[in-house]
Order: sequence, then C-alpha cells, then structure tokens
Amino acid sequence: MAGKAPTIFVPKGASTNKPLSFFGKDFYYWKGRMKLFLESKDVDLWDIIKIDSYKPTRRNQARVEINKPKAEWTQEEKPRVLLNSRAMFFLKCALSESE
Repeated sequence: MAGKAPTIFVPKGASTNKPLSFFGKDFYYWKGRMKLFLESKDVDLWDIIKIDSYKPTRRNQARVEINKPKAEWTQEEKPRVLLNSRAMFFLKCALSESE
C-alpha cells in the first residue's frame, strides 16, 4: 500500500494538545503527566496552579495593595493574566464533572 500514511495509535489522554483526563484513580500518575503537559505549554503554568494565580495590583493612597481594574492593566500584565485563564482552562478540561 504505497503512499498510505501509517496509522498511529495515541491512547486516550496521551495527546500533546489535550490534557490527560482524571477520573478519580491514580492521582499521582495524573499529576505528574499534567505537570509535564502544562509546562510544555508554558513554563509558568504549573507554578500558577501550585502557588497562586497572578493578579495585577497597585497601591492606593493609604499605601494598601489592591487589585487593579482591568482597564488599568499594562501590556506586560495582560499576558501574565492570560496564563491564569489558560491554567484554569486546562484543569477544567482534564477534570471530570464529579471532580
């Protein structure tokens, strides 16, 4: 069968574009795979999940740090906030509804 592309079998959850699904079993295996998947998308994604998401802040007149309104975000802050959304999206796609 010349010219026919070989069939490649990719098991469910082994996609490089879709996160590994978690169904309540083998959490540590899933966590390791999920960490690698997220870091392959962006090196900071795993830290956002593990540590905390990024929130642009500023100091008010009383020198207290408060969250900035979206209209005040700088061009440097917007990509960092986008990483928060990407991290949450990948987690929501990977977890089942019951999780």
